[in-house]
Amino acid sequence: MTGAGTAAGREPVTVSVVGCGHVSRHDYLPLLAGSPHTRVVALCDADRERAAECAAEFGVGPVSDNVGQCLNETPSELVVNLTPPALHHGVTLDALRAGRHVYSEKPLAMSVSEATDTVALAQERGLRLDAAPYVRDSPVVHALAALVRGGELGHVHTATARYGAESSMSRAAGWRYGKENGGALFDLGVYPVALLRTVLGEPVRLSAHGDVLRPRLAGTGAEQQAGPLAADNTVLTLDFGQGTSAVVQTGFWYGAHPFLLQVELLGEAGAARIAGEGNLMATALEVNSPATGGRWERREVELGDYHWAGGPVRMAADLRTGRAPDHEGTEALRVLRLLTAVEQAAAERSWIDVDDDPTHETHDMEVVLR
Repeated sequence: MTGAGTAAGREPVTVSVVGCGHVSRHDYLPLLAGSPHTRVVALCDADRERAAECAAEFGVGPVSDNVGQCLNETPSELVVNLTPPALHHGVTLDALRAGRHVYSEKPLAMSVSEATDTVALAQERGLRLDAAPYVRDSPVVHALAALVRGGELGHVHTATARYGAESSMSRAAGWRYGKENGGALFDLGVYPVALLRTVLGEPVRLSAHGDVLRPRLAGTGAEQQAGPLAADNTVLTLDFGQGTSAVVQTGFWYGAHPFLLQVELLGEAGAARIAGEGNLMATALEVNSPATGGRWERREVELGDYHWAGGPVRMAADLRTGRAPDHEGTEALRVLRLLTAVEQAAAERSWIDVDDDPTHETHDMEVVLR
């Protein structure tokens, strides 16, 4: 998106969208259908009727309920994978094997070994591969990182971040609770984790606690998910070394703060935070430093054409202009490596050193109900 345009006379990149759920219909498809860089040529969803409704709404098609059929019968250059997390690996592999570039919702896969195989296949085939969260490219996040690099806050020693959803949204897509899909950490906690990596760098170790609240919340409607459960409420601590640490909270029971990304940095000379109860489209920072006279000052940030769901549009624009990607599958792999380390820390109830090698695997998490 930002900094890339479709050159005159070049056709938009043809796109197949796999997965027509809420985020597809309300966020990705409006951007893909409205961008000069992309043309949606096929929709696929296990619920064919849902795919047909999206096709009618956005004037695209054909529709299918089978990924193989979608890939074989409708030529396209880019596949946007918006399926539930447990399906990401299989759909992405099928698309890469069919010669498609792929942009996937987060995470890239549910294990580091699966994601490593996916990245290797993309590199072998000369295909572009990337995954959300695209929040790492938010102008507000970059402005926050610039404050840290510029020294206005002094040495940043503490960061706090929180991002969650309220239960009615979570139960509308019951798959979010299943262990195979990673729970609140993989669905929502990934956003502040990726954001803090962008601002503060790679953590060197971490600890975490995950809990399953759902069985205790009778009458919430969340009981629709059968099978093993992932943590739906998680708190983690990231140690970035050199006296810098962060606490991240995420969960599905944030009724008072639904989808509000709250981030604050405290430094020896000042502090900064995403203005108010920001979200993934926040437009300002609040800063308190010697430069502001020790008072909180609001600083607006121009978003340009940034949108948190704009990753595939950016990929399409880069494909047409030949621009080298800012991020590739290895970046998504590093984020996944952190998430799996969080699972390990919560399962073992201990601090986990973060391996510099993003291809190393960790253990699966077993949540203990208390």
